Amino acid sequence: MQVGRKGSIAHVLTNDKIEDKGACFKEMAKESIKDTLVLGSVTAGTAGAAAIATGCSNKAAGAFNQLKTKAGEILNKISINDKNLKDIVKNSKIYNKISALPTPAKAAIAAGAAAITLVGSLMTVSAQSKAGYIEGKHEVK
Repeated sequence: MQVGRKGSIAHVLTNDKIEDKGACFKEMAKESIKDTLVLGSVTAGTAGAAAIATGCSNKAAGAFNQLKTKAGEILNKISINDKNLKDIVKNSKIYNKISALPTPAKAAIAAGAAAITLVGSLMTVSAQSKAGYIEGKHEVK
C-alpha cells in the first residue's frame, strides 16, 4: 500500500505547461514510495518501542492498562441503536483475537495505530506541498 500519493492526476494531465507528464508522475510516485517507507518505519519503531517498554516495565504496563480502561469508559458512554459501543466492540471477532494477545503485543498494536494516525495526517499535508513543487519543477517556462 502506498501512502501520501502526491497531487492530482487530473491536475497534472490538464497542465499544458508540463510537456513530459510521464516524468512528472514518475517523480511523484518515487516521493510517494519514500513517504510509505518513512511511515512504515515510524510505525514499526513506535510499535516496537511500546512492546519493549510494556514488556520490560511494570509501570509502562500499568499505564497501558489505565489507557485501555479509559478507552473502555469512553466507549461505554456511546450507544448505537440502543446498543452500548463497548459491548459491540467486546463482541467483535477482532477484539477477541487482540484481547488474547499478551500485553506487549496489544501495546504495540495501539502505539502503531496511533503513529499511523498522527504521522499519516502530517504526511498528507507534506504530500500536497511536494506535489506542487514537483509539478512546478516539470513546467516548461
